[in-house]
This record gives sequence, C-alpha cells and structure tokens, in this order.
Amino acid sequence: MSSTHQPLGRRPDIEPSLFHAADLLDDALAADSADPAWYTAVRAALRKCTLAVEYQLDNLASGDGLGSLASEEPRLGPALERLERELAELLLAFWRCASPGGLPAPGFAQRARKMSSMLRQAAAREFDFVHEAFNPTGALD
Repeated sequence: MSSTHQPLGRRPDIEPSLFHAADLLDDALAADSADPAWYTAVRAALRKCTLAVEYQLDNLASGDGLGSLASEEPRLGPALERLERELAELLLAFWRCASPGGLPAPGFAQRARKMSSMLRQAAAREFDFVHEAFNPTGALD
C-alpha cells in the first residue's frame, strides 16, 4: 500500500464548514501558480470542498441533522429542498471541476475560483436556513 492512501477504516479529514472549505480553496488559489506544488494544493482543497458539500448534504438528509428541522417545522420544507438541490448541484460541479492528475486543464484556476464563489453562496443560504429555523418570523415580536 502506498503512503498516499488512507488506511482501511480511517476516514479522511472532513471540514464541515462550507465557509472554511471555501477559505481553504481561496488560500490554495492565492499561492504562486508557477510553484509546482500549486496544482496539487488546489486539487487537495477542491477535495476538501467536495467532502464539505457531501457532509452538508448528508446532514440535510439525516433524521437528526438539519433535515429533521423541516419535519418539526413544515414552513421550512421548501427552503430545505432548495438548499438540498443547490448543494447537490454544487457537488456535481465540484466533481466536474476536479481535473485528473498531471497538469491543470485550461481554465482550471478560473473554474476553481468560480467554485469558491458558489460554495460561499451556498454557505450563506445554509446560514440563512439555520437562522430562520431557530428564529421564526415574528418570534421576537
């Protein structure tokens, strides 16, 4: 077994925060793209972003995660469905953006920057959903 593989039974480190995952990607993109390690670092950050989106999708679908809020508060159902759809589309976009090993495909950095922006937008909508779930309209009146 090569040293680049995860040992059996060990999960990769998952960054559950979409905002933090976007920060990791931005930091990797901000490095000198002429550095040979740049492409590897950006691909690693993209993998962390992909895992963060998968984690959030799982959290929305689980009975004890954010998804449970919609069953407790039916008014949240449409917002939960929109957020889940957006994260699923974002996950597909991350998989499409991930170039195979070797050299970056043309436009790779531009696509990765767009992915960071899309991830931040999804994170903001997730934050809004959580805020609405715990602060219903008129609750402070």
